[in-house]
Amino acid sequence: MMIDGEDTPPGTIHRLRLLGLTDEDMTQWLTYIGPNEGLSPVAMAELGAAVASTNPALILVDGVNAVMVMLGLDMNSNVDATLFAHRLLDPLAATGAVVVTIDHVPKNGDGTRPGAIGAQAKRASVTGCLLTVKMKSQPMPGGVGVLILEVDKDRLGQVRQWSAFAGRVFATAVVGSDSLTGAVTVDLRPTHEREVVPDGETAARYRVSQALEASPEPVSRSELARLVGGRRAEVLAALDALIAGGFVIAWEGPRGAVLNDLKMVYSHLNGPV
Repeated sequence: MMIDGEDTPPGTIHRLRLLGLTDEDMTQWLTYIGPNEGLSPVAMAELGAAVASTNPALILVDGVNAVMVMLGLDMNSNVDATLFAHRLLDPLAATGAVVVTIDHVPKNGDGTRPGAIGAQAKRASVTGCLLTVKMKSQPMPGGVGVLILEVDKDRLGQVRQWSAFAGRVFATAVVGSDSLTGAVTVDLRPTHEREVVPDGETAARYRVSQALEASPEPVSRSELARLVGGRRAEVLAALDALIAGGFVIAWEGPRGAVLNDLKMVYSHLNGPV
């Protein structure tokens, strides 16, 4: 079930077709709701009847702010954010479905403030896992983009234990778009499914490549050593080897810091992949 406060039925159908769903798939498996009124007792009863009749395994709410405004709630109010969770999200979750909400982060933020834009109560109400999606490179029609999925909050989700870099990065997602058909592919690469590498210089280079691949921004040498862990001299030697091999590009940033970013993924199995 999709409760869509931001798009239109034609827009959603178009995107789902690009992801490979057929019209038959959508007719059989998708219940689409485009709300256009507040959550009155009548509307709540109609929503409950729709959930009961379709018994969805997954309920997607996109996006939180738009639906809150439609319900007459203020996204910056902790009281209203709590009411939103109690009145809508909690009853949906009580059906046994997995409830996924999509929200937005502050556009001009520095990335240090946890949670989404608006009231902190939105983050506090999350039970399960809260992931922040950071863009390493922009997905675009006919091109390839890379997104980083970071764990913001892990309450009963048991996700952080499978995440690399101090439980921060859960996965990277490579989003491709066919230049002729527009068909979209998403290659999700969980960090815990990386291949096991031997000890030594090869392993150090691999860990450095992993850390740079998962970082949404170029990082300094000191920050990279902190992310990778282990012996600093070994990490920096591995970084220098990757720069020499063309896997990493480096340049001088603000205040004389040398910034590093990944150009090609390094693998001990077959070189760049």
